[in-house]
Amino acid sequence: MSLREIQYNEDYRSGYDDIVRDVFHPSLCEASDYWRAVGYFSSSALETFGAPLGEFVRNGGKIRLVTSVELSESDLKAIELGISKQQVCRKRLELIIEEQFVDGVGDGVARLCLLLEMGRLDIQIAVPKTGTGIYHEKIGIFLDGDDFVAFSGSSNESRNAFENNRECMDVYPSWRSQKRAERKRKHFEEVWDGIDKGIDVYCFPEATRRKLIRICKERGTSDWLGKKESQKWRHQDEAVEKFIAGERSVLNMATGTGKTWTAIKILKALFHADKIDTVIVCTNGNDLLDQWVGELLGARKEVAHDIRVLRHYGSYKEIPEFTLDPKGSFFLVSREPIASALKQLDVACCRRILLGRSGNRVFFNFD
Repeated sequence: MSLREIQYNEDYRSGYDDIVRDVFHPSLCEASDYWRAVGYFSSSALETFGAPLGEFVRNGGKIRLVTSVELSESDLKAIELGISKQQVCRKRLELIIEEQFVDGVGDGVARLCLLLEMGRLDIQIAVPKTGTGIYHEKIGIFLDGDDFVAFSGSSNESRNAFENNRECMDVYPSWRSQKRAERKRKHFEEVWDGIDKGIDVYCFPEATRRKLIRICKERGTSDWLGKKESQKWRHQDEAVEKFIAGERSVLNMATGTGKTWTAIKILKALFHADKIDTVIVCTNGNDLLDQWVGELLGARKEVAHDIRVLRHYGSYKEIPEFTLDPKGSFFLVSREPIASALKQLDVACCRRILLGRSGNRVFFNFD
């Protein structure tokens, strides 16, 4: 079989089509290369691809990824003071690794690291030459010899986007929509080669790559290409038991011991025991909240599908909706507005809330 034998629609819409099943799975099984340019990247997307990604790798497939790093106000001020964008982006990536990937390593991160180690994944970081925004295009290409399939759409490369967002994707096979397909391919190549007039492109830092690989090896992750799965970390189960046994408990675990996984286990156990109705996660910055969205959406599938996921950070302003009816919701909120939100809840409601603060440590306070 080949890409040309796959029956592609002109467009796909989530809610009507299964984009991962109908486009990504068959394309990865047949493609020799996968190129992707996307605003945000999460390693969980590699987990979403599932078995077809393993077949893609076993067949010698390679991935090129262009993605972006969201810079903070302090980063932008540093650039204004003369520090290079490349240096600022490198430091920002280091911080992301420290905050998001050190706290236990799931299959998605393991796959990312293994692809990097095997030399099957090349990553470049794109930053606009002017302005304070981020690189936020969404284009992708599957290649198979002279044939290729280009696509564009609103989906970010993350499990949350693939499984839960409302997305639309337009598809252009080179043998059917030649001009549009070639235009998308040329666009990607210009960005990748660093000749796009509006974008600066930097290689993924070698030190960061080595750090990711080291973290995965130290955490003993499972081999997703079919080898024996690693044993469960017993201390996580012990922490869950001790937390639930306490009338009021705090979870505070050392870096790299799986705080996030343990916290998810705790909230699942408390929901199943009918001891909580609501979960609140609060952090100092928005990056961790974006990560927690995916974690909580995954947990929701095992708790109750009708649980709402509400947010109040960045462009999301959902405190009124949460305080009006907090029961049966996961609420993600930045540090500043959390106090005013809690003041609007009655005592009976607060007694059935699992409250967490995530940053260099994760702790949940059951009151």
